[in-house]
Amino acid sequence: MMNEMLELFRQICNNRDLKKEDNFFVAGGDSMKAGRIISILQERYQAELSYPDIFTSTTIQEIIDKIKTKDSEIPTVSLAHYAGKKIPLTIQQKEILAHDILYKTNAFKIIASVDIHGEVNEKRLKQSIRDVIESYLLFSTQIQIETDLYNCVAEDKVRFLWRDGDANDQDIQLWLNEVIGIEPDRYKVVFYHKESSLQESRLFIGLHHIWGDESTAKIVLDGIWNRYRAYTGQDYVDRLPPSFAYQQFSILQQNEEKEPYMAFWNKKLAEATNISSLKIMHNEDTGAFQEPEYVELQITEDEGRQLHRMAKECGSSLYSIFLSLYKLLIYEITNKNDVLIGFPIRAGAKSGASTEPGLYVSQSISTTAVDEKESIFHFVKRNQQEIFENIEFSVFPFGYIAEMIDNDKAWKELPHKIHFNYIEEEYEDRVSEDLIVNNLNFLKQQQLSDFELIIGKKDSQFRASFVYKKGKFETGYVQHIRTSFERMLYRFLAFSLEKTIGEFIRKEEEFEYEEFDL
Repeated sequence: MMNEMLELFRQICNNRDLKKEDNFFVAGGDSMKAGRIISILQERYQAELSYPDIFTSTTIQEIIDKIKTKDSEIPTVSLAHYAGKKIPLTIQQKEILAHDILYKTNAFKIIASVDIHGEVNEKRLKQSIRDVIESYLLFSTQIQIETDLYNCVAEDKVRFLWRDGDANDQDIQLWLNEVIGIEPDRYKVVFYHKESSLQESRLFIGLHHIWGDESTAKIVLDGIWNRYRAYTGQDYVDRLPPSFAYQQFSILQQNEEKEPYMAFWNKKLAEATNISSLKIMHNEDTGAFQEPEYVELQITEDEGRQLHRMAKECGSSLYSIFLSLYKLLIYEITNKNDVLIGFPIRAGAKSGASTEPGLYVSQSISTTAVDEKESIFHFVKRNQQEIFENIEFSVFPFGYIAEMIDNDKAWKELPHKIHFNYIEEEYEDRVSEDLIVNNLNFLKQQQLSDFELIIGKKDSQFRASFVYKKGKFETGYVQHIRTSFERMLYRFLAFSLEKTIGEFIRKEEEFEYEEFDL
């Protein structure tokens, strides 16, 4: 079948007689992606695309028969729904069905290659062929690709993620190479066995790196290489430095880990666009409630424009860019690249902190005071020996949180009523004061190395999670850790980057502001 498909694709690639009325076939393996694929194709090809009325079918043959009878009446046939939830199919069944559809129906023609004058555009034809190949592989072999097909093929590249563990690497590589001229040594098919752990399955191959989990696979770094070359004037880098390629950075976004190369290239982008001059300033307390000082990013108009362009063009969020910048500065201070920046807090709460996250600076880390006019980076540099010698987190907060765990006095100084009231706001009577005290007592008995502070982004808010690395909590009261200690940390450690930078950009009238992932 592989040779037959190769020959079929060759014929299509050489075909110059495609007509406007020819159908375009899109096969999808995930029902959640069908709508987006259709909308992307509709926008890209300016065609009227719709779901066919085949979802009530119960057998493969019925589906094939319905598609045959439709002939050219339906512009697009999307099999995403039945391939996913409607009709469970084995890999063999999908192969047979895809083979029959491609040979026995007229649905495999490309409308995108025909311009308004009826002429065939060779470049668009090849891009369309890539779309079809991606669709076929997605459907027939359960290879999951980024749902945005337009971005996938925009740079003349095709990338796949095999998830079933029994593919023939050489066959697929040969196929891609012969059909659309992909060089096997430069563009790799990354294999990810669904039974393997995420960490064991990660591969960093060549220029393209894929990250995913058991439920999804996403292509990242689209356009990063070209953008980096455009900004710096430098050519492609062969591969990532080993220190970044094999270190785990606990940067979470929607509960999924970003790979080390993301931090690495965000750092490079930050350097290339000269945003290292961003200043971290301390705002003075303004409230009568003894609010702690919070950190605000001060950026120039030019820096704001660069950040906006980077976020818009490179697909990197401002959050990850800034986080990489923090990591870069700390790396320069400590020569360590496995440190995630956590910011010190003090025993205080900003009014409205539960709905308006702030970045708080401790007034006391051990015996060292914070100078009001001192930036967080200068503070870290001035106290680096104490911070990095006394806190044994691989991923850690500075000072006060660790001190709270180690020091009964620090716990007693916490504004107990404040964080308890915050708990009550969300959980009403389900969390008692005794439960909170029990949780805190439990935490005080653990070693610092048993915990990690993971800073990430979820639901458009920056959050900090305190994670117990030994596994699940077994005692009854500790299972509510998220409703007490961790929720309290969320309140004290949430970042304000999104709010600060987002407001700055929106205030610039000449910015053509578009929504992007902050």
